[in-house]
Amino acid sequence: MVAEGIADAATIDAALRGAGFRMGPLELTDLIGQDVNLAVGTSVWEQTDHDARYEPTAYQQDLVARGALGRKTGHGIYRYDESDQAVDASPDEAAVERLVGGPVRTDPVARTLAMLVNEALAVVVRGEATAEDVDTAMRLGANYPRGPIEWGREIGFDVIKAQLEELAEIYPGGRYRPSKALSQDLPGVRASTGLRPPG
Repeated sequence: MVAEGIADAATIDAALRGAGFRMGPLELTDLIGQDVNLAVGTSVWEQTDHDARYEPTAYQQDLVARGALGRKTGHGIYRYDESDQAVDASPDEAAVERLVGGPVRTDPVARTLAMLVNEALAVVVRGEATAEDVDTAMRLGANYPRGPIEWGREIGFDVIKAQLEELAEIYPGGRYRPSKALSQDLPGVRASTGLRPPG
C-alpha cells in the first residue's frame, strides 16, 4: 500500500493501531529488522514452493538492499533519532478516517484482517492447529486484540472471501488467493468457542 502510494507508512500504522494492534505492521518490521523479516519471509516463500501469497515484496527487498534495516541502522521505513524514536511517523489522521471503512483496496484494516483470517483458516484446514488454538496463539503470542478466526466470525467469512476475490482481481498473481477453507464448514470455525480476548 505504501509502495502504491495509497497512504504513507505512519497513516497505515495508525489505522492498524486504531483497530487494536499494539504496533502497526511497518513499525513492527522496523523493530524486527527489515533484513530479518525479509529472511524469514523468503524462507516461508521457498518452503511453500514459491506460493505467491508469501512472496517477498520488492519494497522490502529494496529497503534491505539500501541498508535501511530499521531501528538498528537508524533508518528503515522510518528514520530514528539517538533514542530510537521515529522522527517521521506522524500519521494523517484525516486520511485514517477516510481510508478505514472505505473500499477494501484502500482500507489498511480490511486488507490486513482479510489476509490474517485467510491464513488462519488455511492453517486449520491443513490440520496444523484447531481454530481455538490459532486464536489463542495469536492473542497470547502476538498480542492481537482478537484471534483471526474470531475476527472472521465477526466480519463474516463470506465478506472476507468477497474482499479477497476483489483484491485478487485488482492484484492478479495469487497474493490474495482466497483459501478454500473460507467456503468450508470446519469444526470449531463457524461456531464460536466462547473465548473472548482479555480486556
